[in-house]
Amino acid sequence: MVNWTLIIWAIAQTGSAVQPPPAASVVYFPPSFAKPSVPCTPDPRHGLIPIVSDFEAKWYSGQLSAAQEPSLYEAAQGNRQSIGSTVRFTWLRTFHSPVMVRVEGLGSTSPRLIAKQLSGAGGYAPGLVNKRIERNLSPAEANALKAVLSSTRVFESVPAECGLGTDGAQWIVESVDGTGYHFVNRWTPERGGVRELGMAMLKLTDWQFEDIY
Repeated sequence: MVNWTLIIWAIAQTGSAVQPPPAASVVYFPPSFAKPSVPCTPDPRHGLIPIVSDFEAKWYSGQLSAAQEPSLYEAAQGNRQSIGSTVRFTWLRTFHSPVMVRVEGLGSTSPRLIAKQLSGAGGYAPGLVNKRIERNLSPAEANALKAVLSSTRVFESVPAECGLGTDGAQWIVESVDGTGYHFVNRWTPERGGVRELGMAMLKLTDWQFEDIY
């Protein structure tokens, strides 16, 4: 089986008039992520896979750059103390608008939600930001999100899986806190911690999505 989203995205970058903004000045993922280091699941006979391949790094970085999102990896290299944690969910559906939902200062007295939706598609050129929300989270919302993070233990799971499939979506969750940068990526999860956390973060936007996959 082939991950057609990757192929479609590659064609879009060369054949579409809409190109993502250059992301060369921003490093979104550690260079070490490109090295084969994670046993392929569910079939470890395929050997080791990178957490984020060079191809995926260009794809994801192009989408994040188009949304003018900061690099949480770079943020982890700076001062992480006394600002709470930052969590971001990136949702790249093949044929639908990319969505990024970020919560900053989780665990602080004033956590803040920043969410963006792009005009393109997750498997094609990203387009531009056409929907945005920025607001403070209520204590109830912040506590609910912290509860999901605690119960799912998302960042204790393997950061990447083989992810073979046809049309679908990448569900990417990142965080930065006092312990550093954390990353987990799943291909069209139907259940599990990444799915639960992604849905919880989408709910914070109050946006309606007809196609959730």
